[in-house]
Amino acid sequence: MKLGVSIAVVNKVPNIDRWGTGTGLLACPMRRASARRSTATGPRLNLAEARRAAMPVLVTRLIHPQGRHLRPTAPKGNTMTTIVVIGAGPGLGAAVARRFGREGFDVALVARDPERTNALAADLAREGITARGFAADVRDRNSLAAALDAAHATLGTIEVLQYSPVPHADFMRPVLETTADDLVGPLEFSVHGPVTAVRQVLPDMRELGRGTILLVNGGTAVVPHPDRAGTSIAFAAESAYGRLLHDTLAGEGIHVAQLIIPGAIVPGHPRKDPAVLADTLWTIHRDRHEFRHFADDLEP
Repeated sequence: MKLGVSIAVVNKVPNIDRWGTGTGLLACPMRRASARRSTATGPRLNLAEARRAAMPVLVTRLIHPQGRHLRPTAPKGNTMTTIVVIGAGPGLGAAVARRFGREGFDVALVARDPERTNALAADLAREGITARGFAADVRDRNSLAAALDAAHATLGTIEVLQYSPVPHADFMRPVLETTADDLVGPLEFSVHGPVTAVRQVLPDMRELGRGTILLVNGGTAVVPHPDRAGTSIAFAAESAYGRLLHDTLAGEGIHVAQLIIPGAIVPGHPRKDPAVLADTLWTIHRDRHEFRHFADDLEP
């Protein structure tokens, strides 16, 4: 069967890709190249103004021999997408939601407490960010998978996954007091949870042709602590999983990275304030370099 081709110039609302370049939906390569040059040499496009402006773009339609128009497909790099923040709370999770939301992402907030995620989503909505809350316990694989399915159904394609829930205090027992049973919770939290989440969102990223997976861990992921055996062991396993994903998925345009935050997240700290950490995570997503990054120097 031979397909004919018709070409039409239409008005489309432009999209902004995830690395700050203004492009039109279904835009031709010439416009994309021009947009990149303009942002490299002048002020960055204002996201809200750019979306409100209508831009003529070139659309190619395939025509069936019987005269029917086949549905055009938008380039993978220009679709509006979602970040999922697992372990979303008023600190780092909220800051990351705001940072990525300012760049045009919709935001799915996943945590155990639905009242907390819904309240945060309402706060973000008042700031002009599309956000929804979804309840899940990361130690319950079915619950987590269902929440991610709901996020996809509600907000659409998931491009970025951040896994950053706060470990339970009882995971941090001295090594000689830690039994095999004591390790079940930490491993569910830091291994089963990430594996479940990644397997749920990976089809979206592969379909999109790009994606980012961000794992956020404490310093015991790098330097085990004898008084925090559970997180030391589980974070090490999570780190190994992340490194394997990084090496395996890089060729598909999916970047996997880990941010190590030694000690506590501290409001007002020059490197560990939630907003500063959110900027760091955005930079990791944008620049797409190595696997492991450090928010601050490791504690002795």
